[in-house]
Amino acid sequence: MRNNFDLISELIDNRLAAISNKADREQLFFFVFLLQRKKDIEELHKSTHIVKMYQIKDRKSLLAKRDEIVKLCEVFQCRAMINLNPKSYKNVAFDMLKRLPDLLQQEHYARVENGRLTAITHQKYSKNGTPNGTPEVSTFYYDSHNRIIKAVTTGSEGGADDKTDKYSYDDQGNLVTYEKVFSDSHRSKEFYEYSYTGKQLTKIFQKTYTKGSINGVPHTRIDCYEETFTYSNGGNTIVQHNKGFEIDAQGAVISRTIYEANTITYTLSNGNVVKTDNKDSDGRLHYVVESTYDTKNNPLQHFVSMLALYPEVFSEKAKNNITKMTTTINDNGKTQVTTVRSEYNYNASGYPISAKVYTKNDNEAEKESTIVYEY
Repeated sequence: MRNNFDLISELIDNRLAAISNKADREQLFFFVFLLQRKKDIEELHKSTHIVKMYQIKDRKSLLAKRDEIVKLCEVFQCRAMINLNPKSYKNVAFDMLKRLPDLLQQEHYARVENGRLTAITHQKYSKNGTPNGTPEVSTFYYDSHNRIIKAVTTGSEGGADDKTDKYSYDDQGNLVTYEKVFSDSHRSKEFYEYSYTGKQLTKIFQKTYTKGSINGVPHTRIDCYEETFTYSNGGNTIVQHNKGFEIDAQGAVISRTIYEANTITYTLSNGNVVKTDNKDSDGRLHYVVESTYDTKNNPLQHFVSMLALYPEVFSEKAKNNITKMTTTINDNGKTQVTTVRSEYNYNASGYPISAKVYTKNDNEAEKESTIVYEY
């Protein structure tokens, strides 16, 4: 294994030194990828596979990850690669928001039977309005208590995201386990466990199993992510703390892998999340999402309440449809505001049959798209 950390560290310093404006320089980061390659691992299902990705700020942050990167490269037969063209946190966040109108132009068809969502078909379209590829279909199965127990996704691009999701519940009807297994056996497997006090979700513990090898001997890396929740204001204010770490085969935490992530505060009203306040642990990025709702039926409420992994849908189901969502991103004192508003047409049962969606980023012109619901 070739060790180029000192050389790469010097190159990072040189690239940052070329940026004279301190505020601009503090916005920058570099992507580091740990890649498995088919030319190194014959049984790999595609030409390359990303095992892990890092955001590196400077020489110090790269060297702080050196031991972990070296170990992972040995365990998973990876190569560590860095893109020496720095990215800007602000520009990346803004680019994601600008893509939202294009994503909304893709059509999703939901099928609801006897008040239950049974399938969603997702069809992508090219700019001239013709279908782009085959549709992706997710089919949902329920138990006798009207709870989702399995969801099967097929038809994803190249089959890469075809998967089966499985769910189990306790005697009180709380979701206690969720397992995601991809059809491609080389993909990582994810397993979630949920803890409650009464009906309130208090912890989500996620384990991701990634296959690799050490000196030709098969090895599985187990990454964990823990989300804990505290409640106040009658359950209408929820604070979520996140942290991650790695465990060994015996389940013991590898202490040097522990890291603190972000803190999120949710504010609920009438079964809907009206505000989400998300702060990074380093204070660099802060964004707030504020939403208003109609009083009609959300056709995805059963689907969302079982499949999403956040407290707004476990403590109280999302009952209604969002009519306006405003996202405010504050990145080191610079602010970006994006507004998405929806105008619905409803059927006699109070479910939306279509929606006009209008998206506006700061002072840019508002963009329009359409969503069609099928029942």
